[in-house]
Amino acid sequence: MNHDDDHDGMDGGKDEWEVLGLEKRIDLENLKRVFERLDLNKDGKIDVEELQAMYEDLGYKPRKQTEYGVSEVEDVIWEVLPPAPSG
Repeated sequence: MNHDDDHDGMDGGKDEWEVLGLEKRIDLENLKRVFERLDLNKDGKIDVEELQAMYEDLGYKPRKQTEYGVSEVEDVIWEVLPPAPSG
């Protein structure tokens, strides 16, 4: 990706970081670096196992079951999933 020319014509001429609501391009670059570090199998997604590994690296032991009946890691992933398409 060329950071100097990341307009795609679909966003009214805004840079990718502006479209995402970030204040600076460096914010987007930092988010991408963090995502790449968490995406251990490089499939473009962060799954339960990858998030669990991150927690363990930080020395945190997430709960095996929350009040929602899933592990704390699954609960975190559920919170950031986009809504399923209706129809």
